Order: sequence, then C-alpha cells, then structure tokens
Amino acid sequence: MSRDYVLMTARGNMSRRIVACAVGFGGLALLAGCSVTSVEPAAEPVSPAPAAADAVPPHARSAAIFHLLAAEIAVQRGDHNRALEHYLEAMQHSGDARIAERAVRLAFLVDDDTKAHRAAERWLELAPGHPEVHQLLGVIALRAGDTDGAYRHLSAFLNHWHGDAEDAFSQIGLLLDHGVAGSGAVEVFKRLAADFADVPEAYLVLSRAALAEGRTGEALEAAERAVALAPGRRDAQVATVRALVQADRPGDAADRVEGMLAAGHGGWQLQRTLAHLLLQAGEDERALEAFRSVLREEPDDADALHAAAVLAEGLGEPGQAREWLERLVEIRDYENEARFRLGRLAEEDGDRESALAWYETVRGQLRGDAQLRIALLEAREGEVEAALDRLTALPADDAGFRARVAVIRGFVLRSERRYEEAVDAYSEGLESVPGDYDLLYGRALSRADLGDINGAVADLEEILKGTPDDAHALNALGYILADEGVRLEEAHELIRRALELQPDHPAILDSMGWVLFRQGRLEEARSYLERAFAAEPDAEIGAHLGEVLWELGDREAARRIWSEAEEHDPDHSVLRETLERLDP
Repeated sequence: MSRDYVLMTARGNMSRRIVACAVGFGGLALLAGCSVTSVEPAAEPVSPAPAAADAVPPHARSAAIFHLLAAEIAVQRGDHNRALEHYLEAMQHSGDARIAERAVRLAFLVDDDTKAHRAAERWLELAPGHPEVHQLLGVIALRAGDTDGAYRHLSAFLNHWHGDAEDAFSQIGLLLDHGVAGSGAVEVFKRLAADFADVPEAYLVLSRAALAEGRTGEALEAAERAVALAPGRRDAQVATVRALVQADRPGDAADRVEGMLAAGHGGWQLQRTLAHLLLQAGEDERALEAFRSVLREEPDDADALHAAAVLAEGLGEPGQAREWLERLVEIRDYENEARFRLGRLAEEDGDRESALAWYETVRGQLRGDAQLRIALLEAREGEVEAALDRLTALPADDAGFRARVAVIRGFVLRSERRYEEAVDAYSEGLESVPGDYDLLYGRALSRADLGDINGAVADLEEILKGTPDDAHALNALGYILADEGVRLEEAHELIRRALELQPDHPAILDSMGWVLFRQGRLEEARSYLERAFAAEPDAEIGAHLGEVLWELGDREAARRIWSEAEEHDPDHSVLRETLERLDP
C-alpha cells in the first residue's frame, strides 16, 4: 500500500467529523461554557500539511496520523478528554498549526487551562503572530492571575489584529461575556487603555470590567473618557448611565438620559429608562411625565401603564390612574392588580357598588385581598355577620394570610365593641404568626378595652422589644399607663419619645396632654390638648380637653368643647363617662 494512499485515506476519514466549536468572536477559540452537540466536518483536513512534508520525518507523520485518527474516534464516542490527549500528541509530531489550534479549542471545551496553555504555546510556535492565539493565551493568563502575561499577549493581539483598534478592543470586550473578569482583568484593561489612549472602545471595555467588579468610580471615569473621545457615541453615554446607576446615583443617571434624548440618541425605550431612573431617584412627578411620553408613543406598553397608574394614584390624579388601569384590564396585563386598584379608587370615591363589582372580579393571588376589602365594606355598612362569615370562608392554608384575616376579623369585632371575641380573634392569629405586630397591637387595644391592663401592657412591651422606636406602640403603652394613673414618669417618657418621632400626630399630642394632666401639670396639658383638638376634633380628645378646662375652673369653655365633641360622636364611651362624672 503506497504512502499516498494512506494519506488520502486518513484525510478522507478526518474530513468526516472533526471537533469544531466557536463562540462568535470572529474565530476566537471556545471558552468555558461552550459545548459540542455535534461535530461538523472540518473545512480542510487536519493531517500534516503537504508543504511541510519534507520538514517532517515519515515516522512523525505516521504518528501524527495515528493520533488524529484516534482523536476522531474518541470524539465520535464523546470522550473529549481522550481526544484532547491524542491531539496534544499529534501536534508534537506535526508542523501543521491547525492541529494545535484544534487541541486548544478542545482544551477549552473540557475546561483544562493547563493543556490549553500547552497547546496554545505550540500553536504560537507554529504560527508566530497569529492574533487569535495571543488572545487565547491572554485569556489563560487572566484566569491564572498572571496579569503581566495577559497584558503581553493581549497587546500582541491588538498589534497583530487585521482590523482597526476599535474593532480589536471590541473583540477583547467579548471576553467579559465569557467569564473573564476580576480585579486582574481591570488592571490589564487599564494598561491596554493607557497604550491606546485615543481609542474610545478601550475605555468602554475598561468601564465594563470595572463595573463588573463593583469599582463604580473607575467605571464612571473610564466611561467619561470614552464620551470625551467620542461625544456622539450612544454606547459611551449608556456606559456612563450604567456606572451612575450602579453608584446609586439615579438622579445623575436620569440627567444623562435626558441629555441623550435631547441630542436625539433615543426613542420611547430610552424615555422609559428615564422614567424608571426618575422613579428610583424619588422624583415621582418627573417620572410620571416621562411615562406619559412613553405612552404617547406606545399606549399599550403594559409596564409603563402600570407604573404610570400607580404614580398617578399616589400623586392625587385618580381620574388619570383609573383611565390607565382600565386600559390594563382591556389588554389583560397586570389585570388583577388593576381590578384591585380600581376597587380601591371606587372606595375612595364613596362608590360602594363599583368597588364591590371590581373586587368580586379579582382572581389569582390578590383574590384574598379583595375579599378582605369586601368584608370591610360590609362591616362599615352594618352587615357585620356577612363580613364575619366571608372572613371565615376564606382559605386558611397560608399562615401569613390567616394572620391578615385575623387582623381584619379582630378589627371588625372591636369596632362592634365585641372585645372578648376580638381578643380571641387576635390570639388565634398569633397562633399562626407569633409576634405579629398588627395582631399584638390589636389585641393590646382590645385587652385595654376589656380592662385587662396587664395583658395590654404585656402585648405592647413585646412589640417594643422588637421595634423600640415604634411611635404608635410607644404612644399606646404610655397612654394606657397614664389613663390608669400608674408609672406616670415612665408613661411620660414613652409618650415623649413617640412625640419626637411624630411631633404633630393628634393622638400622641392628646396622650401627652393626658399624662401631663395626670401629673397635675394642667396648663401644659391644656396646650397639648388644644393643639390635638384643633388638628382632629375627636370625641375622646374633646373629653380630655374639656376635663382639663373643667379642672382649671373654666366650666363654660369645657361645656363648649364637650358639645362640639358630641357633634362628632355623641355615643363615644370616654365622652359619655366624662360627662356623667363631671357634668351630669
């Protein structure tokens, strides 16, 4: 059998199927994460090149062919590690750089950087100056933490690249999409950018690498440099926006986006980005205007409709919010949330029938919330048993939801002065969610209504263990102690802390006035109670203010205050008790 026949047979076999995988880098070798699902025929045979035949001894050529055939069989069997070993042997017996290239690619496939480095060095030996092999060696060096080696090879890649520097840096930038990161990468890209100081893409690559490492200051500085070099480039402007966002400067990022829009660098998508940045920056009014601009271009953009509706509702534009929410219902996106919010808007308008109609159509995760709202509406209309029955019928498979049902149930019962049942409802909820704030707070107030002061104090003290600066719990505990006339110094301190947290809250002002009254500081008490009653002419506050005025000797003023309080709530228990005691 002739040597030529052997060579032709080997070439025919090798051309059937050979390992080939690329990651879209314009020829860059495969990196970690690339997988072989099928093996396509090589573009050309990978046997030793005829031009090198005189330079390669016959026995070496035979060895190369043997290992190439063995590699092919291993690939067909899916044994890539064995195939790699044969390619590594074949490349040592051949002067064909393509065999070393195959070995490099397969080494990356099996994630063996040591063998990839060995094969790449052989490839470089056979094809000096080949840009791709320098890029691969740069990747391997970065993975190994060899920043000097990475810089050397990536510099060689840039210098041997067949295109311009912008394109070369674009190729390097693609490394960031394939696991090449870390502080070492930032330092290497920094050195490369300094070598190509007039190339904007160099700084964009540096900005991305720095951003990936959380080095936002360096990322922003590099992006700004790219903008300075190429003011009209949209990607450079976007890089500054990304850096500003990661630096938690959404307002500055929004300003940049507005500048891009003014310069004609974007359409409604960029306008939507602006809206979300403004929302993140807490500039709700500007965000709403930005969403309006988006919706003029894309009236059915569900995300924009949803965000704009929530903003409009919060900014006191219920009519506009309703229009956008109804549109979400029409296009069947965010549909159940839209129905729920429409129910709330109808409630606020006093339109009970519309509210009920919207709530009844809510499905999915918000159905339970909608049913809770219906129960509250029923209770307010005096349909207490219907409300309680509805609450009882709600699903109880989720502990958190059971707790919320218990809160509403307790609230309804307490509103009806069914205090013992309210305490039972709150206690049942606490069995599902021990320590729940709302349940403890509701039970504390209900216990106080029953005269169980020790129980009420225990509940409120438990709340304050977890949230020592909760103004409402501080105020409630201080008021209960003051009303009982016990631990008055402690009560005063609790209410003082609550008032520091919410200095204009009428209930807390009332509590301060009441504890001062209990301490015999009548004029100081009068001042706080007058402020509280002016802010909220509540029957209980009126009862307290009238009692202080009565004790100060101003009986007519006291009666005027009580009369005004009776107009708001003639049956209030505290007011009735005060009148019967002082002015029967």
